[in-house]
Amino acid sequence: MQSIEVGLRYFDFWLTNGKWLKVDDRELYNFARRVAESNLKFKADTIRAIETILKSYLVLAGT
Repeated sequence: MQSIEVGLRYFDFWLTNGKWLKVDDRELYNFARRVAESNLKFKADTIRAIETILKSYLVLAGT
């Protein structure tokens, strides 16, 4: 349950700052699952993938 609360705080932070993550629910779920299952040896690659997703889907709130 705590991980859900942490995730919601990130969304709240974005919305407070006029941003939102506009992505299909299934795509976000699949991506989050891949991140959770990723090998620690590939941490740098995983972080780059997260940055790429955020840059691709972060939009102004309300758009």
